[in-house]
Amino acid sequence: VGGTPYPWGSAWPPPKNAGNYAGEEAKDKDWPDNFLVIPNWRDPYPRTAPVGSFAANQFGLYDLGGNVWEWCADWYRKSLNTPEVRKQWPVLDQDHVGTARVLRGASWTDGGAAYLASGFRYRDHPEGRNGFVGFRVVVGGGVSR
Repeated sequence: VGGTPYPWGSAWPPPKNAGNYAGEEAKDKDWPDNFLVIPNWRDPYPRTAPVGSFAANQFGLYDLGGNVWEWCADWYRKSLNTPEVRKQWPVLDQDHVGTARVLRGASWTDGGAAYLASGFRYRDHPEGRNGFVGFRVVVGGGVSR
C-alpha cells in the first residue's frame, strides 16, 4: 500500500491493532499444526472480526489486510507474483486465466510475513467457499440510494 511492504507500513511484526491476522489467539484445538502464527503477537479475534474493528490506514481505508482474503475481478496469472514467491509456493507458478481469480489481503488464518505483504496475490476458483475468503463492498460518494 503506497509503496510499503505491508498494509500497516514497513515494520515486522505488525503493530498492535494493525488487523486481524493469525496471532497466538488463533491457536486452539481446531488450529492446524502446519499453519503459521505471528509469534508473540495477538489481536482480539481468533477468527473473523466485525468490519471496522481496526483503525483505518494512512489512506483512510479500513480492513485492507487481514480478516478475510478479498476476491478480485482479475484472473490469476503467475506473473502477478515475483519469481521468489512462486518458488516458495509452487501452486502459484501456474497461470489460471479463466479458471481462478486473484485473492488479496490475507486473512485471520495467515501468520507468515509473505502472505501479509501488500503485493502478495493468492488465487482460488470462483466457486470456492470457506470461512477465510470474502469480498469488499465499495460505495462511492454521490451514489443515490
